[in-house]
Amino acid sequence: MSYGCYNRKPFTPGQWLYGVDSSTGRNMVTYVRNRMAPNCQYQINDKYNDPGCRGCIHNLKEKKQ
Repeated sequence: MSYGCYNRKPFTPGQWLYGVDSSTGRNMVTYVRNRMAPNCQYQINDKYNDPGCRGCIHNLKEKKQ
């Protein structure tokens, strides 16, 4: 089994959101920065060497070997 983060592409810095203000009817454009950590957070506390992470390009334990 592997996870949704397995060999994922790097995160984008953010994204543009488009909408309409419900009170005025005006178009709105907002940029939202990505606040997620770019590093693999699962491995920080992975004491069990989860087999779902084997072969992942983000697996730090395999990079050290």
